[in-house]
Amino acid sequence: MPRYVVRSSKGNLSPEQVAQLKASGKVAVVDESARMLLVDAGEKDLQEATASFGDLTIHEEMSYSVPDPHPSVPKPEKPPAKPKKK
Repeated sequence: MPRYVVRSSKGNLSPEQVAQLKASGKVAVVDESARMLLVDAGEKDLQEATASFGDLTIHEEMSYSVPDPHPSVPKPEKPPAKPKKK
């Protein structure tokens, strides 16, 4: 399931809103702070669970790959072995 960031447009989420989302069987709260929640849910399930709130903004979680700070340099190819002289 995708993860969504849920924020209140009025500032902090009310404890009642957080409790209602946690009580919903279709939405799993992954992480929370005073200003936002990270939830794991289907889009329709989340919209149904938050339909009565009205003042929420919901965005799908974005993730970015961390660049390699030390990119590797390709090693030069070894020259062909020289034939031994007899």
